[in-house]
Order: sequence, then C-alpha cells, then structure tokens
Amino acid sequence: MPPINRGWNALIRCRTDIHGLDQMLCGGFLKNDSVLVTGPSGSGKTTLGMEFLYKGAHLFDEPGLFISFEELPEKIQQYSVGFGWNLKKLETQDCLRIICTSPSVFLEQIKTPENLFDQIIEELGVKRVFIDGLRALELEIPNVSRQRKMVYCILNHFTRSLKTTTMLSYEIPSLFGFPKTISHSGVDFLADCIIVLIHTKRGTELGKAIIVLKMRGSDHDKSIKHVMIGRDGLEVQAKLEVSENLLEDLSTLPLKHPIERKIEI
Repeated sequence: MPPINRGWNALIRCRTDIHGLDQMLCGGFLKNDSVLVTGPSGSGKTTLGMEFLYKGAHLFDEPGLFISFEELPEKIQQYSVGFGWNLKKLETQDCLRIICTSPSVFLEQIKTPENLFDQIIEELGVKRVFIDGLRALELEIPNVSRQRKMVYCILNHFTRSLKTTTMLSYEIPSLFGFPKTISHSGVDFLADCIIVLIHTKRGTELGKAIIVLKMRGSDHDKSIKHVMIGRDGLEVQAKLEVSENLLEDLSTLPLKHPIERKIEI
C-alpha cells in the first residue's frame, strides 16, 4: 500500500468500512465522486454496492438509495440477511430506499425535474447511491455517442447536482482475465474511480480478486489482491504474487488463500 500523502489525507473521504478496501483507497472514496465497479457475473459487484450502502447508513449516518434494474426489493433484502445486514430495518428507519425499475422508466424519470429519485434523495438526505446494472441502461440506447452522453448526464446529476457519492455496477462478458474493454459507452473515462473485480481459477477451484484501476485526485494501492465474500461481506486479503506478464491473462493466477464460507450473490 502506498504511503498516504498529507494532501490526500486532508481530502474529505467517503469511508466504506469494507475490510481492506479503505486501505487500498488511501482512506476511502472521495466525497461526491462517481465510482464504477466492473466485473463478470458473480464477481461480487452487487455485494460491494450493497455493503457500501449498508455501512454508510449503519455506521456513518449517510442514508442510501439502491436502484436495481433486475432484482425486486424483497429479493435484495433476502440476500442481505446472509451477511447480517438488515436492509428492511434501515428502510423502516428512512435510512435506505430500494427501488426496482426498468431502464426505460429510469431514463425517462431523470429527465424530469423533481423526479422520484430526486424526491427520495431530498426527503431522506441521501448521501450514497448505488445503481446496479449500467449495461442495462446502455442497451436502451444503441448509439454509442448517445450512451456516453446519457452516462455523463447521470453522473453529473447524482454527484454534482444532488451531492451524492454514486456507485454504478457494470457487467463485462469475459469470465476470466483482465477485461480488454471496461465499457461500451466509455464510462471508464467519465468515472472518477474504477474498481475491477475478477474471477481467478486454479484447475477447478475458483477465487476472486480486486484491482483499484483508477482514482482521480488521490493515490491508491496498485496491487491485485485476493478478495473473499463470506458471512460478513466482502473482505480484501493479501496481494497476489504474480509476474507482470500475467496481467492480461489472470485465469492462470494461483489461489494463495482458499475461499471459506463463500456466499454468492
């Protein structure tokens, strides 16, 4: 992990309290930044986003908004129980809202002044937003230049206008290895921070790894680290010991730390 520069240390951070992640981020995300979490199916994107919101509301008095394009609120609440996170209780306390909507309705809403999402953010004092499924939004707009404009408007609206730290998940098709393309719309150029979650394998044994690929305005840990998803959520572990020539083909990485008590989401 890099030493923390005094200037970086003075920046206002949005701590995650996710085991090992804040250390990689030199203290946490920067307040009101946009964070892209990308990776293949089953790599832990939704778990990371869910924990980001839960810890924010439960530990830091920062209410959250979860926007899903696939899972119903009841299903998300059910998933959270396995980690000991009572999202339903947070909702009754007006510390969290979970909304399941379609990409088309979402895109129509954000064009409207005082839309549903803006109202919830204002009423609850939301500080953290997680949008699960940016790829689904891209599919609503076939033109790449319009996709990029759409992503820019979303990020600008939630981070600058509404003053929230906003995390978006993006699913990539490749199951193993480092993705050659982060997104179709170029959101990797627009996002302030990029976290890549990947699968690793050794024979028939599967594991996961995490990389902080980009972080505007702050230093960060550049190493590739093992990550485990267990009963308490996501846990960043030791660095993977590999040579640089394996960076483009991470499917050959050995698992130094077997995954225990694994919970998929």
